[in-house]
Amino acid sequence: MADFYGITLSELLKKYSMDQLESQYDQQTADLAHKRWIEDNKETVSMKDIMDEFGGLS
Repeated sequence: MADFYGITLSELLKKYSMDQLESQYDQQTADLAHKRWIEDNKETVSMKDIMDEFGGLS
């Protein structure tokens, strides 16, 4: 995260709380995963389609 912000680790820890850093890290990770998902031409399936196909397997 320090590299991402272009500051030293000590500056990072002084400026941001761990909660803020964790939230920012989670957001970056989600953004990267979404970007890769789009680049790989992945498709989503609706919950209705899942339930229609597998709903009777209780």
